[in-house]
Amino acid sequence: MAQSDIFTVQSGLEALQADLADVKARYCVCDDGNGGGSGHGSHKPTTNRIRSSAAVAFSARVFSTQESASLTKEVVPFNMAELDTNNAFNETSSTFTVPEDGLYDIALTLTGDAYSANNSSTSQNSGAQTSFEATLKVNHVTKAAMLVRHDQTSSLTVNLKLVKGQQLRVEATSASGASVRTERFSSFSGTLLN
Repeated sequence: MAQSDIFTVQSGLEALQADLADVKARYCVCDDGNGGGSGHGSHKPTTNRIRSSAAVAFSARVFSTQESASLTKEVVPFNMAELDTNNAFNETSSTFTVPEDGLYDIALTLTGDAYSANNSSTSQNSGAQTSFEATLKVNHVTKAAMLVRHDQTSSLTVNLKLVKGQQLRVEATSASGASVRTERFSSFSGTLLN
């Protein structure tokens, strides 16, 4: 490798390192090595949450150690927030509380499990399959709905004018015995557009 090639690669690497440092300084809530968030040290994010000065956004998934999660309650269990810029998503209640007035883009994707929640070999052999209706609710009022069929993915996207303090969640109706696929197969997200 020629000396000029080495210099070019080294210059490119230095530019990338400078860009990375800039991104960390702007967006990383970092661990200082002592459990504090001073922004110095290892730059390991303490959570997946970006500073609250960023735009309003959240993204949550259904988390389970199993491939699917039974819908035993009315609320679909979006219990793992991967992104929550304003700490507005409650993983326990699977509810997003609107932090600012504005127009929001809300997206929902659910994949129904192939068989009922009682996933025994008997039910698989008999082909017991279920579907259910998923509804997006704002303060318990339905704003959008979709049918989620067994072993199929359903998605919806809706723009909603929301007011600070309103609560959004996804509920399942007619879901007796139904279950949804977990992790990347089922998500609930939103972004403030303006």
